[in-house]
Amino acid sequence: MVLRMALIPLALAIGVPLTAARVPVIYTSDLFHPHDDPDDHYDLATLFSLPELDVKAIVIDMSHSDGGKKPPGVAAIRQMMHLTGRTVPYATGLTRRLRSATDTGLDQPAETQGGVELILSTLRDSHEKVNLVAVGSLLDIAAAFNRQPELLRAKVKAIYVNAGNGPDGWQEEWNVRLDPHAYRRIMLSGPPIEWYPCFGREGFLTYYRVDQAQALSPAPAPLRAYFTYALTRSSSDQISFLAGEVAAPTGPRNMWSTLSLLDLAGRRLYRTEKGCEALPEAPGRPPVVIHRMRLVALAEVVDPATPAPPAHGPAPDFPCFHARLDVPEAPVRVLQRLEPDYGEVMASVLTNIVASFPARKEDALRQ
Repeated sequence: MVLRMALIPLALAIGVPLTAARVPVIYTSDLFHPHDDPDDHYDLATLFSLPELDVKAIVIDMSHSDGGKKPPGVAAIRQMMHLTGRTVPYATGLTRRLRSATDTGLDQPAETQGGVELILSTLRDSHEKVNLVAVGSLLDIAAAFNRQPELLRAKVKAIYVNAGNGPDGWQEEWNVRLDPHAYRRIMLSGPPIEWYPCFGREGFLTYYRVDQAQALSPAPAPLRAYFTYALTRSSSDQISFLAGEVAAPTGPRNMWSTLSLLDLAGRRLYRTEKGCEALPEAPGRPPVVIHRMRLVALAEVVDPATPAPPAHGPAPDFPCFHARLDVPEAPVRVLQRLEPDYGEVMASVLTNIVASFPARKEDALRQ
């Protein structure tokens, strides 16, 4: 069911000139309230912090919702729209894994079809190619691809996949576990892929940690309240809570998907007086290069010699990949870390992202 439909204004209020070309995005996230993992709330704030991104739609990935019993994170989306003055159509998605790599999900309940329908309608209505970003499973994207593959091939510029264990071996990672068949379908037969593995060997991983107290101390007070609302699993009114004075969350936070959003926005990393920042440009400063994207051709190993290692309990039908790197015209590009201080750099980058969050003036004044 589509929960909210509205148009996204091209607003000077978020720092984008009316003449600037923006990057169209459909965003999918396993976002819940109470949360599963609040890294999703950080990713959502990052998404709304980047005015280069024209967010066409948000799909709440319900693959880990216990058949739809867990409440979707609608509150976080409404809070982001309130803080920034932007409006975005959003919907909840399918609640059961695909039964096969070609399953369309059409046999799932009608009230769970909104996510796939929103993806398809957004692509049909777009006059330009759209990027898809997945920071959870690939369930709704794969179902959309299985229903209208030619539409996705024609209208999707790339799918940004934040999942998996890197280019060779078992893909026994949480976001893959949410729907192995959906992951298999998109990674092996979908449109062009920008792959950001969560974990992996030889630098093929995005994982880093951030200290929340340090990261959120320079953030606008309403944004700190947004994170506190999520992390305390609050049941208070989601909008009025943002106006209250609350303590910033503390403790470490595991993060993965930040860099995929920065790359999509065309940001580059620079060392500044604030540490490391992701900026559209910084004249006179050399960029800090912490990763590269390598072409990779993937194939599934049907009968691997070794069993899949267990992850988060009994292992489902994880795919096992054989990869050939640096294959010209391969449909997948995979991230590889280059900088030994990757984690330190990314923690500083995230701190500066939340510090520059584009809150509306009446909210930003309350520091």
